Amino acid sequence: MDLFTIAKERGIQTEFFDGQGHRHVTGADALKIILDALPAGTPHRLVGEAVVVRSRPPSRTQRGQAATFPRRWEIGADL
Repeated sequence: MDLFTIAKERGIQTEFFDGQGHRHVTGADALKIILDALPAGTPHRLVGEAVVVRSRPPSRTQRGQAATFPRRWEIGADL
């Protein structure tokens, strides 16, 4: 398995767009250092992506395989 696949499975973002719209991808050498520095048993995410709830239109979120019951969900806002 390549480093980018391993990073994705462990919830590490490997690319982003900056404020000017330019795409940046983490280099493989830097990604290897990051992965080697993390413990092997990182927890799995309960949902795949960040969840933003708006009044319209309705949205749906899929639970990840690590989400087992019972779970307690809380909606909060930091303004």
